[in-house]
Amino acid sequence: MPVPCAPMPDVYQLSDVRVWCGGQKLSIWRFDVRIAHAVVIFLFAGFAGVSQGLADVPPPYDPYGIGARLEEAIPFPKFVEVARGGPAEKAGLKAGDGVIAIDGRYSKGSAPFYFFARGLQGPENSTVDVVVLRDGSSVFVVRVKRTVAQR
Repeated sequence: MPVPCAPMPDVYQLSDVRVWCGGQKLSIWRFDVRIAHAVVIFLFAGFAGVSQGLADVPPPYDPYGIGARLEEAIPFPKFVEVARGGPAEKAGLKAGDGVIAIDGRYSKGSAPFYFFARGLQGPENSTVDVVVLRDGSSVFVVRVKRTVAQR
């Protein structure tokens, strides 16, 4: 019996591959399964390596932040420090605010935390949109200007 929504090769040469979903055959095509497996593994490994590798490459500009420190927490990362008089405080952010997303990147995505947190940094005077969860009940978006030198 076929596994729902999964390709099923018959042999490891030129093969018929059937895609089943809910007991219904959707399509059949022929190809060399070994090549297809190699391509899938290459693509998966390539994308995984790129997302983590880019976080380790220094940006081509001096990084600026918003004057707040983010730490990993449950259910979302939280600001643990917001600099008095800094851009984050002026935008209304407070220590304890949870961060759901930074510039459209969800905090619980597949990228590691340090890669997510680096989204607060960018070129001088650029802006960042932060989706904030306050007191476990209020969700809002704050646009903050990056003016605090990070180096």
